[in-house]
Amino acid sequence: MKPGPLGRVSMTRDEIPNLTPEQYAYCTAFWDEHDIVSVGLYARPLLKRGTLNFPSDTGGPNWGGPSYNPASGLFVVNLQNTATFRAAGPAGDGFRPLPAPGRSPPRAARPAAEGPIQQAGFQYRVDADTVLPCTPTPWGELVAVDVNRGEIAWRSTLGMTEALGEKGLRTGARNLGGNIQTAGGLVFIGATNDRRLRAFDASTGRELWAGVLESNGLGAPITYLGRNGRQYVAIVSPGGAAVGGRHVADTLQAFALPQP
Repeated sequence: MKPGPLGRVSMTRDEIPNLTPEQYAYCTAFWDEHDIVSVGLYARPLLKRGTLNFPSDTGGPNWGGPSYNPASGLFVVNLQNTATFRAAGPAGDGFRPLPAPGRSPPRAARPAAEGPIQQAGFQYRVDADTVLPCTPTPWGELVAVDVNRGEIAWRSTLGMTEALGEKGLRTGARNLGGNIQTAGGLVFIGATNDRRLRAFDASTGRELWAGVLESNGLGAPITYLGRNGRQYVAIVSPGGAAVGGRHVADTLQAFALPQP
């Protein structure tokens, strides 16, 4: 069936990203310690090996609203290329993973700014605000599907990891939220855990602009015409830790588009 999966559905050990020496050492050691196998879509946990399932519990293209423009035939959706790790052992009741026999459940990584950072799971915590998944980058993407041809028209990296400086500009970011398309050929989306609202060229997927938000914009933006004749784009940015980040707010932010 065309166009096939929009996001990543598997990985190998060789694809673990090497963004910092500490992150790479932790992720490869975690893979080896748990004898991880990437089991693909809808697979069962294994008794003797740890497993990775793509997409993760929060997607893939699993949250927020896609957009569709009938004039161009483009369906645009954001996704995240992250996985769910399950330790070896029986699945137990529901989806909650159980540790292997004789192994204590991992403790959650410490989110507070004080105290030593505690590592847990298939991700590396740099500090209280920055978590690096062990899965290959980009962790966030914006994908356009041409519904008339059943093919992917373009895909673009969505988000960055600010704490990594220049190395983090193309990592993508975990994201929860939706996007909109405008009649003028733009795509607007917040969603990422880097506190940004972005504009993309709907025909090419090129990122054109990014504005800083007070916290993560986890809802879909809206656009409207003001009394002064200017077009605006607004988004609620509540923040929260569903995709990482300690910033929270109750802010509605609006941005004016350039005058034609």
